[in-house]
Amino acid sequence: MLRRRTTRENDDPNRRPGDARKKVTTTHLPVAIWFDDGWHCRIGVDEYITDVDVIDSIFSRCCRAAITHAEYLIALEKL
Repeated sequence: MLRRRTTRENDDPNRRPGDARKKVTTTHLPVAIWFDDGWHCRIGVDEYITDVDVIDSIFSRCCRAAITHAEYLIALEKL
């Protein structure tokens, strides 16, 4: 699973001085990396990558949270 963090402005109308100026939303996306006549990577449903350097960077970020193929398919259904 790949953790993706999104930062946006804190637009809370009740924000007081000293409160956080930004809000962070964290999502976890299923990642599939495989070799078939070259390296391929799919992140979630939308992203498909074949650049080996980008795949290497993604692998180093998600290898500690490895999931099985069955868990990957279940996570895709939830998206």
